[in-house]
Amino acid sequence: MRQITSPQNPLVKSWMKLSDRATRNECKQFLVEGNHLVEEAYKAGILQETIITHLEDAIPGVPSTHVSMEVIEKLAKTKTPQGVMGLCRINAYPTFSKKRYLILDGIQDPGNLGTLIRSALGFGIEGLITTPDGVDPYHDKVVRSAQGALFHLELHTLPFVDFLPQLKEQGFYLYGTDVERGTLLEEVTPTPKFALMLGSEGGGLSSYARKQVDNFVHIPTQSILESLNVAIAGSIILYHMMQTGGY
Repeated sequence: MRQITSPQNPLVKSWMKLSDRATRNECKQFLVEGNHLVEEAYKAGILQETIITHLEDAIPGVPSTHVSMEVIEKLAKTKTPQGVMGLCRINAYPTFSKKRYLILDGIQDPGNLGTLIRSALGFGIEGLITTPDGVDPYHDKVVRSAQGALFHLELHTLPFVDFLPQLKEQGFYLYGTDVERGTLLEEVTPTPKFALMLGSEGGGLSSYARKQVDNFVHIPTQSILESLNVAIAGSIILYHMMQTGGY
């Protein structure tokens, strides 16, 4: 087992660079913190290496590097790291092979994205598509907020023009949200192949995305409320679709 004690070690410096989105995309790797996320990454088959301060945290069959707590503190994004981290692989998905997708148009808040990822997995969504102008799904705050759900979804990050026409050609029915109009949620029964598109917190769906929508969905609320948080609205819709879609 490799052992590293100095935060100045070249390998540690290379791991630190994974806090940058461009580096993650280039290396196809990201870091996770804590026993739970490391275990979830292992279950999902994406864990490449553990970075541990205690030998008993090693996982049989997975390469490990034994490091000092000083190294962990250099790498970690939390205030009180557990002393266990994982180096994980970013999977590439060249095609859209699932039947149910959640599409997120420019979502900026890591907490919102993490919540939507958890709801997506919990309510039967099989794939996630994000746009490059939104927060990176592999941002450390998103990964922690999603609590491992991210590792079990087919994930794409692409501009709309690169995938919406393809989804339409493959027979996907596209749902969007509108705070003022559209089909009442209770009247919606999802098609066998569909994608739900949610817009950014401030601007909603982009004009290009709106033109591709087959059916806008409206969640009725008390008139005093202007709109729901995007993560809450998305979760409500996804739950309804699972219940009515029978999947």
